[in-house]
Amino acid sequence: MPLRPLAVLALLGAFHLPVQAQAPAPSDAEQAYLAELARIEAASTPQSLEPLLEKAEAVQGALMEIPAGLGGEAVIERYSEAEFGELQQRLRGIHLQRGLDIFVQPLPAFFSALASAHGRPADQAYFALYQAYWGEQLFPVYMEPRAMVVGCVKYGDGLLNRLYDDWQRYAKTYAEAYRASVQQMLKDFEEVFSLGTCACGDRDGVVRELRQFSREHPRSPAAPAATRRWQELKAREEKLPVRCG
Repeated sequence: MPLRPLAVLALLGAFHLPVQAQAPAPSDAEQAYLAELARIEAASTPQSLEPLLEKAEAVQGALMEIPAGLGGEAVIERYSEAEFGELQQRLRGIHLQRGLDIFVQPLPAFFSALASAHGRPADQAYFALYQAYWGEQLFPVYMEPRAMVVGCVKYGDGLLNRLYDDWQRYAKTYAEAYRASVQQMLKDFEEVFSLGTCACGDRDGVVRELRQFSREHPRSPAAPAATRRWQELKAREEKLPVRCG
């Protein structure tokens, strides 16, 4: 809401005129997302949901932006409670979070159901994996939240390798669908195998997970680093801390 000149504010106070807060008008990103959602829901033939996901990510970027001169607050923090509630109700399929954790996230279950009803096989397969990737708290299923760190990684039970395999198969089966998103997902997994040291479990679990990855994916760009890590962990227990948070 634009700031009122001080003189106008003074007059309003003097005459005790009621001032009603008005919710900000929907942004261009919101309108584009809602228009695409309505188009897909009205379609009588299977549709690609990739443009919708891109528009949801544009809404995410717009609401998480920290404009200059607003005290370091993201746009989503500038809404009153009433405005925030209206915004959440309006943006079907997108979860808004404020408080200790501030984020904007497309809802996996919503998009998966939409893909089942209106999407193509590539969309249905993508959002089935997308839903399997995110836990109930919209946190990656292979991680656990921790108080002192962003989260620890669940090495040791093979979950990381199974998820990586699933996304690799998707990339091969639907090579032209969701290319940027899929490649980023694979890159994120590869960084967990090659760089991450914050584990939820013990050293043996980390070694087991990394050895499996190195054995099953020798051509992955992360394989050399993963191999060095598990060998170093096994040979020098003091070298790399495993538990964290």
